[in-house]
Amino acid sequence: MPRSHRRRAPLKPMDIQRQREQAATTPRLWIRLTRRCNNHCFFCHDTPAQDGSVIPQKDIRELLRQGRRQKYGRVVLSGGEATLHPHFLDMVAYAKKIGYQHIQVITNGRMFAYNDFLAVAIEAGLHEVTFSIHGHTARLHDKQTRVPGSFEQALAWLQH
Repeated sequence: MPRSHRRRAPLKPMDIQRQREQAATTPRLWIRLTRRCNNHCFFCHDTPAQDGSVIPQKDIRELLRQGRRQKYGRVVLSGGEATLHPHFLDMVAYAKKIGYQHIQVITNGRMFAYNDFLAVAIEAGLHEVTFSIHGHTARLHDKQTRVPGSFEQALAWLQH
């Protein structure tokens, strides 16, 4: 049985609290991968920075190396929409290769609607996905993102 499917003993409340505190206080290196997004949220504070570009892969690799030299063990990949970077999966794998113990992405989740994207990202080394959902219904979410169908697409990963 693969390690990821083995049952673990339930954690005690104090262990859970300790893990939460450690996760909340562990320094993270934040790296922007893109200046593009496939949503058009009317409230987005990052709109002025969105020029449709992606950060060159060599620059991202250098930032990742600098972070390791500075002893960061966690990295957060963001954007715009980080998963739109043409080398997103390569950057996750590279972060893992050079020693990051925890790799997180901030995302609107729409790329995870594609069948293999989540599995390939996990295989590459992704540990945490923070999804931005902007409403409890498709109508509300889609109104805020200004992309019809974005709610359904963002939640489609749950079926994979």
